Amino acid sequence: PGCEYYSGQVLDVPGITAAARKKGCIILWDMAHAVCNVPLKLNEWDVDIAAWCTYKYMNSGPGCIGVAYISHKFRKASDRLPEFRGWWGNNTETKFLMRPDFDPCLSADVFKLSNGPPLLVAPVMASLEMFAEAKETDRLQKQFLLTGYFELLMIDDLGASHDLTDSTRPFHILTPSDTAKRGSQLSIHLAEEPKFTHEELQRRGILCDLRMPSVVRLAPMPLYNTYEDVYNCIQALREICANFPLKPAPNDGC
Repeated sequence: PGCEYYSGQVLDVPGITAAARKKGCIILWDMAHAVCNVPLKLNEWDVDIAAWCTYKYMNSGPGCIGVAYISHKFRKASDRLPEFRGWWGNNTETKFLMRPDFDPCLSADVFKLSNGPPLLVAPVMASLEMFAEAKETDRLQKQFLLTGYFELLMIDDLGASHDLTDSTRPFHILTPSDTAKRGSQLSIHLAEEPKFTHEELQRRGILCDLRMPSVVRLAPMPLYNTYEDVYNCIQALREICANFPLKPAPNDGC
């Protein structure tokens, strides 16, 4: 993956791609958690193939369309990947000539199974228009500040630590502290009551998810989250921790 789903760590895409090429490998990158979250330069990094969904950071909604990126290097007949030899993969210039032979599209379109469903394409287009309006440099700067503020409050106000060996801490941050190796996401390991904490956050309108057995993933999004949202999340975590369910006292036989 370009960005690991559990920890939120961003991998060295150009370095791994170059290492794979030296071994004669074609590498396929899963960019589901990277697209619209971290900077990507697939052409510049000479990535072979990449694929991603559009419902995560691209905000299109669950069940929406997926995307495939195929490097232009595979356009040559000698280098082409196995393709879908059907109507949608045929060159649009010759498709309606109804020739007996297959004339492939010289792009990722050769892998299409159908036309894009309009009702699913619409939310993707609307979201991408907002991303374009926000400008990548401004969005990434706010992301850097939002997630950094969240990390700061987790450490200073709630006693979190990046040191997973420190068993005295109530929270551990699995996501790298190096801002070049993360995007919006912080993955928080909870020493106690992860399920209760997740449910209480959801009840307070703080959308996050629980990855069993003990990790809650939170991602302040620069397009629509604010510093106040981050502060309120920290206060909610403080209240939740102060109200953990009482555990039954051990039975000492008395």
